[in-house]
Amino acid sequence: MPRIAAQSEFMCKYTYKPCTNPRSIKRNGNLHTLCEFHRNKANTIQREYARKKRSRKAKAKHNSAISSEDATIYMDKPTTEEESVLKESDMAMLKTEESIFKENDGVIAPEDWVVLLDLFSLSA
Repeated sequence: MPRIAAQSEFMCKYTYKPCTNPRSIKRNGNLHTLCEFHRNKANTIQREYARKKRSRKAKAKHNSAISSEDATIYMDKPTTEEESVLKESDMAMLKTEESIFKENDGVIAPEDWVVLLDLFSLSA
């Protein structure tokens, strides 16, 4: 009986199905829980999961960046002649504000902020 227990101590501890392969050995000399085959299988699955997770995260980040760009693109496309005139005047005003911004070393006065806020509330 003790001999069987000693043998099972060195056998793979794969939980889903009995495995008679010996447990692999760590660099420090201790035993891993799994045999080399099941360790490679588990590591492959883990790498694939991590790759998919990174891919989903990058895709979500990309989609959020695209959606904010789409909103800007949509706002730049007037649908009527009146909106077109309004957009042109907004652009002229923004260019004026941009020159004021550059002249003042990047500092915008509170009155300028009010004008900008009014402009953007009109175009929304």
